[in-house]
Amino acid sequence: MSNLITALAVVVLLAGCAQTPPVVPAQPAPEGDRGAVPVIFDTDLGYDCDDAGALAVLHALADRGEANILATMTVVGDPHSAGALDVINTYYGRPDIPVGAYQGERWADAHPYWLEPDTGFLEALVTEYKSDIKSKSGAPDSVSLYREVLAGQEDASVTVVAVGFLQNLANLLRSPADRYSPLPGRELVARKVKRLVVMGGRYPTDPELLDFNLSDGPYQDGRTAQAVIEAWPTEIMFSGSEIGDDIFTGSRLYASLPANPVAKAYDLYPGTNSLGERQSWDLTAVLYAVRPNAELWNVRGDRHLEISADGTHAWLAGAVTPRRAFLVERASPERVKNTLDALLAQAPR
Repeated sequence: MSNLITALAVVVLLAGCAQTPPVVPAQPAPEGDRGAVPVIFDTDLGYDCDDAGALAVLHALADRGEANILATMTVVGDPHSAGALDVINTYYGRPDIPVGAYQGERWADAHPYWLEPDTGFLEALVTEYKSDIKSKSGAPDSVSLYREVLAGQEDASVTVVAVGFLQNLANLLRSPADRYSPLPGRELVARKVKRLVVMGGRYPTDPELLDFNLSDGPYQDGRTAQAVIEAWPTEIMFSGSEIGDDIFTGSRLYASLPANPVAKAYDLYPGTNSLGERQSWDLTAVLYAVRPNAELWNVRGDRHLEISADGTHAWLAGAVTPRRAFLVERASPERVKNTLDALLAQAPR
């Protein structure tokens, strides 16, 4: 794949119900839309290694001039999650990217509890690699950092990509005016954010495969996801788990960049396959966030997501405003895999 993908823009979808679902390919974007996308990355790093892979992809895109990483946030209370974000930022030559941390007590031990043996790859990253943050207390509160960063950006410019739980975003929407902005949280988001990309919202809905990031349970928080999806004042684009299910990436990481802490995360994570690969749920969400006009997915905006307090959800007919849309496979999984693997194997600038 060429280093410069032809820029395309998503056609505006019809409002309201339509007899023919408007599944639309992207169209060429104006020159002014081709600059670096300002991105805030929000993750539950610790439960899976693909969060680390997603941040590596984001840094590779930043090295190509396609993304401007404004901040990285962790939504889990694991003391090593913020440090691991800083480790990856530092490895990629951006140690000054601010890291925000959820300071609550929930999710204090972010680990893949569904796998045996368990892994402590977060602690290994913070212990073995350079980082100025060794615990969550060494990072500012994520909501405070969100407000500071957003207040300094141009209106309707920021893309927030959330590849974990939505607690940070719920807290941001509820936040009051402060020294960074006189606007309360929801108004600040409405003014500064262009789009929220959420890794979640599986389509078609499968009651046997509840969405990890949106469902309710001992580790999830469906009520919070419901509140964010209903109250978020800008467009939300959902990259459902079905998008990354069949795209396995990571095999080139260790061979190409053995000193990369992301390669270490994939190596330690017990859920990778025999090739050192993992599904690309979070990576595909990041790739869309930065390259929304690439010819990889179609966009469906003729339905809207309804989510209940327990996190069960369904895509119902009818468009809504602000738009709630989701991605549909267009390019083959192999093509997306090759794109992501090339970015993962790209050496830091």
